[in-house]
Amino acid sequence: MQSSRTLRIIEQDRCESSPCLNGGVCRGYRRSHPCLCKEGFFGDRCQSLENPCVLQPCGNRGLCHSNRRGNYSCACRVGHTGKDCERDLLPPSGLHVLWVEEDEVELRWDLPDPSSQSLFSGFAVTYAPLGLPGRGSGTRKTDFLDKKQSTYQLQGLEPGLLYNISTFSVKRNTNSDDISQPAIALIRTRPRRVDQLQVVNVSSSQVWLRWLVQAARHAAVSQVRLSLVSSDGSGARTALVNASTMEYAFRYGTQDSRGKNSWT
Repeated sequence: MQSSRTLRIIEQDRCESSPCLNGGVCRGYRRSHPCLCKEGFFGDRCQSLENPCVLQPCGNRGLCHSNRRGNYSCACRVGHTGKDCERDLLPPSGLHVLWVEEDEVELRWDLPDPSSQSLFSGFAVTYAPLGLPGRGSGTRKTDFLDKKQSTYQLQGLEPGLLYNISTFSVKRNTNSDDISQPAIALIRTRPRRVDQLQVVNVSSSQVWLRWLVQAARHAAVSQVRLSLVSSDGSGARTALVNASTMEYAFRYGTQDSRGKNSWT
């Protein structure tokens, strides 16, 4: 009888230390789970939240996801990174176009300060043509680059089209990747050259040219620019004609005092 009473006193004394957290009720240490937890908490001392997202650890910078073990993760909104999306993820700065060809564009940007390189894992470049003839905007493509890379050559582009090119900083995570706001460039690739350009006739009064513009190859071409330059670089002439025009004659008149033709 004395032993039973002593055990109850020990149980009561242990509960007097208030081991249960978050409003839990102590039931004595003889039980495997001494604390009776309030709804939303679990653990031997009611120390863990079933849904830690109720505390809004991600703030308005991301979306919170939790599991039954009381763990949570943040899917950050664009421009944020970190466990609680507490860090700013900045886009690449100093975006420049190095050169443009018919099917290629090369870009360059400034690498971030070394002290901030731990915030991101690499870069992403996305690109798509705007106003593709007969099809609207084209399919967007994305290429991922190493964090030490500061130049990139886009290949396999369509000639003569305007491209929307966006460059992002990316932080890779287990559940989802964080991305920065984009650094954007609108770049038009060079159109294809006309086919079968030939000189039809040269006389004392004109130079007659002919070429071919094909619908399948030159769908993005709306005009054709012609240039005629003399061998010594003088008397340069340029003409701009509609894409439907397939021939043109540069005409010139009388010779000047040096015996050179003057264009008309």
